[in-house]
Amino acid sequence: MALEDTLRLINEEVKTMVDSNFAVNLSYTELVPSIDDYGLTFPSVSKNKIDTIELITCVLFIDIRKSTEISASHHNKTLVRLYSAFVRSMVQAASYHGGKVRNIIGDRVMVVFDRKDCVKNAINTAILLNSVATYIINRHFKRNEIECGIGVDYGKMQVVKTGSKKRGEENREYKALVWLGNTANIASKLTDLANKKYEEKEYEIEYRDNFSYLSRLIKMDGSKENPLFSNFPPLPREPSKMKVTLSEKEFLRRINNSTSGVGFDFFGNIESFNKKTKKIMTKPILITEEVYVILSKNYPEMQCVKEEHWKIQSHIDKSFYSRSCLRYGHILYSGTKIMRYGRKTGTYF
Repeated sequence: MALEDTLRLINEEVKTMVDSNFAVNLSYTELVPSIDDYGLTFPSVSKNKIDTIELITCVLFIDIRKSTEISASHHNKTLVRLYSAFVRSMVQAASYHGGKVRNIIGDRVMVVFDRKDCVKNAINTAILLNSVATYIINRHFKRNEIECGIGVDYGKMQVVKTGSKKRGEENREYKALVWLGNTANIASKLTDLANKKYEEKEYEIEYRDNFSYLSRLIKMDGSKENPLFSNFPPLPREPSKMKVTLSEKEFLRRINNSTSGVGFDFFGNIESFNKKTKKIMTKPILITEEVYVILSKNYPEMQCVKEEHWKIQSHIDKSFYSRSCLRYGHILYSGTKIMRYGRKTGTYF
């Protein structure tokens, strides 16, 4: 087929598929679909439709930290052995608690779970995978370089079969499943954030509390007419000094210009501040609060719940989290806290 004909065909197919009359048929399941599931079809231009599947589940991603540095410091034969052993062991361990591997890209593995007990199974799988990487792979890979990041989220996903049919040996290579929705995206982002070192800037601020001073002054002035305020202690000669420690984002949000210098919270003047850099290491397993709430409510007997291993990770930048709230340009994380698993040892080895 000539290039011009190929481009014309592609144009017609794209035009058909993006048209509002192109039917997207949705069915529901509680089981993780495979690429050959009867409920999934390639987009059909002749039938003007595509069949997709929706499920509510947990999705887990895992990959190796510092894979670029590891690749640069080892021979190719060593890397072949390492990555082959890593992916194979992750796939085998993932199936122990019912996980279904649905994507492998380099050293990143995606695991999805049937809806029943998916949170419990996903957490058990996360702990198991971290334990395998830490205590088995590193036992044989002598430099102890293998550290993994694991992210888990819970929610609704729509599964789409993409690609096209091919004859012969190439047929399988031209098929893929796409997992639409925030759940897979957030789990993948958490994987990127897990088990990493960060530097966080903090500001120790000393400022004059003009707001409290002016409030007292107004109330004392009103006490001449209102006996309720008549018992206030004497007003100091000047606003008192206050100290506070803020993150860089919070500091930048709360400072402002004033006629007498740099203002703080609109009614305070900064007298001095000291910038510090704090180093933070995130834990290997990160989960969203949706996962934690279900876990603690439905599975209180699990060791990681009973011993309160999960802690809020308030220092992690969650600006990618589309479910968070925006107010005055500052992200509030009510209902979208990120948790982590607190013990490196897990429960298996």
